[in-house]
Amino acid sequence: MEDTTNRWQNFVADAKGFPFSQIEYTPDNTGRIRRKGGVGDTHQLGTDHEMKYFYETPMSREELTRLFGDVNVGDLKHYKKNTVIDPNGQASVSYIDAQGRTIATALKGNSPDALNP
Repeated sequence: MEDTTNRWQNFVADAKGFPFSQIEYTPDNTGRIRRKGGVGDTHQLGTDHEMKYFYETPMSREELTRLFGDVNVGDLKHYKKNTVIDPNGQASVSYIDAQGRTIATALKGNSPDALNP
């Protein structure tokens, strides 16, 4: 009979001593994530290849007007703007209304050299 105890071991990725992920929360006691590392040595916190999270409000009425046109969108303080930068440096922005619903998402930044802008 064939020994099958290690037959899938060749397909397991090598995490190079880091078979875990880490989450760092913001220091404001809101439970929001500040940075998140991944498994493996290249995606640990502090390697500049971790996920980074930013929480803010839209900067101006023009920012919301560009998204929704010239409509009455209400007071800026009723909206949140969350940005996540992935390990490749690609930024994803989400706009959230007062009820916590995502109302728009977009990619932010320059297009990669291999793609048309």
